[in-house]
Amino acid sequence: MVNVFAGNERTEVRLSLNGYTLTPERVIQNDPFIVELIENNRHLYKPWVHTEKCLHLWEAPLPAGLLPGVYRIDAYTTFHDGHKAFGKQIFEVMGDPD
Repeated sequence: MVNVFAGNERTEVRLSLNGYTLTPERVIQNDPFIVELIENNRHLYKPWVHTEKCLHLWEAPLPAGLLPGVYRIDAYTTFHDGHKAFGKQIFEVMGDPD
């Protein structure tokens, strides 16, 4: 999942997994980070505070059959005004724990 702050329906997002192109789609849902933040810290928020669906999330399925190893996802974003942003994330696929 890619969280593009201030992104909207005119924002373009491209993803690359170790050079392999992924095709992300915008999803309209509650921001999972904010949901977890509020749930884990309910005592810090007024009772009426809750999350609402947002327009700045994109996701793409990972390719089937990823072997155990370390991977890098690159996210390239172009906003409606031409401003560009880039982010990356490293993650590890673990093998079966047997």
